[in-house]
Amino acid sequence: MDTELTAQSWVALTIFAATVAVCIRPVTFKVPVNLTSNKSKPARTLTLSLATAPPLAILILLAAQTASLEDLKYGIIGGDGAIVPYSILLLVLSLALLCIGIDETGLFRAVAWKVANRKKADARGLFRDFFLLSTVLTVLTSNDVVVLTVTPILIYFTKGAKLDPVPYLISGFWVCNIASMALYIGNPSNVIVAQANNINVLEYTKLMGLPTLVALLIAYGASLALFWRRIPAQMESPSLDAAEYVISDVFGAWFGSILLGISLILLMTMPLFVDVAVWVLTLPFALLLLLRVLLLDLISLRETRHQVKVSVEIPPVHNSSASAATPDASNDQLVNQDNETSLLNSATALKDQMARFPRTTSILSRLPYNLIPFNLGMFILVETLTSRGWTSLLARGLAAVSYSRASTILAIGGIATLACNALNNLPMTILFSRALAHPLYLRGVAAFTGDVARRQKEAQFALVVGSNLGANVLFMGSLAGIMWVDLVVTRWKVEGITQGRFLAWCLFVTPFVLLGACGALIGEMSVEGF
Repeated sequence: MDTELTAQSWVALTIFAATVAVCIRPVTFKVPVNLTSNKSKPARTLTLSLATAPPLAILILLAAQTASLEDLKYGIIGGDGAIVPYSILLLVLSLALLCIGIDETGLFRAVAWKVANRKKADARGLFRDFFLLSTVLTVLTSNDVVVLTVTPILIYFTKGAKLDPVPYLISGFWVCNIASMALYIGNPSNVIVAQANNINVLEYTKLMGLPTLVALLIAYGASLALFWRRIPAQMESPSLDAAEYVISDVFGAWFGSILLGISLILLMTMPLFVDVAVWVLTLPFALLLLLRVLLLDLISLRETRHQVKVSVEIPPVHNSSASAATPDASNDQLVNQDNETSLLNSATALKDQMARFPRTTSILSRLPYNLIPFNLGMFILVETLTSRGWTSLLARGLAAVSYSRASTILAIGGIATLACNALNNLPMTILFSRALAHPLYLRGVAAFTGDVARRQKEAQFALVVGSNLGANVLFMGSLAGIMWVDLVVTRWKVEGITQGRFLAWCLFVTPFVLLGACGALIGEMSVEGF
């Protein structure tokens, strides 16, 4: 692998930096080309964002011969065998499908209704209770699961109780990215570090328990202080229509919850006995849930074949271009009109078919598809940076700050936290894992300590801390952040949450949480036997 930087190395870094900037702040362009005959239609727009910027960057790098097809291949399937990017993405999407399927049954709404209708409820006490609920669920499941399950509960609850949703949503998001440090399955980035360095579940849990507890205590105090004035001492008993908050599919709620539970148990236990791809332990259960929903739609379709109501109606388009055209109308105009009619008819037919399978369509439409181009794109960009020598440079830099136990954990934990928000936590974790295993890092550390393996272990667990807490800075810091903002801002239209405000709140809490977690890790690593 090249260790010297070349002109292509700098081209790759420049394109990568521009991609990150666009992901943080999307840019919209007007496309001047009008492909239809209707000149009165507004100009088309193109938005460069999380979903579009990374694929475009890859095309540019391929055209400039800065990225190769090998980079493309290894960015998807992994180049060292230990880290398989597509496997991690399938894991996240599988868990998302399971959680969305459970939400469609009405289970989360029912839970919110029961909580919101507690008599003489204390809003600050409920803040504490939801903090604890998110903590327990994250420890037992994962941060992605909690984002997809607890977030709807918080939205339903605050809406019904007429409370400011921001304190509950922000603290709930923070805690799921802190408690996710505790166990191996808590965050896909934990899986990457563990698999890349052959860390088993028991060793991981032994080391990350105390840092997680310290970080949670600091986060609770800091978030309560930050939002104290926005959380009333008492709240009014909400007046909710119970009919809107019942479980519409009781069997489906049980079925989905059991499937989710089995998949999470397998994620916890199977790596202890056999080397298996993580997606194999989740995707079959997600597909089983989807199959059940599809069968329900087929049964309903058969029973009400002639009574299906299309959820989205488009007025029928009559092809009257021939009669409406004047004798001197050009053939190009007629062709364009026919093309427009064909497109509209195709769209209508597609929506008609989707309306025939309402349950299946509802679940599939809620999946975070923008994660696919974003993360695969970032994985490939990271692979390109690696092939152009940047991993070697990173390895030397990380070795330079690893001159003591404290410097290793504090520096790498802090650098990884910041890097999450330039790379996203999963690509960042892959890049840093490779750097920490690089010969240049090992040789550099050998100059400071005789126990290189111990120092490398300290760096690896500092990376775990940073890859989790990095989500609590910018939305794009983690997959959980991208899914969370899609739920809260895009789907539910919660007001008062912007990237700037989110960053300001995070800067009040995350630095203290990071110092606490790293401090606890330093203390543990100072004790022989850890």
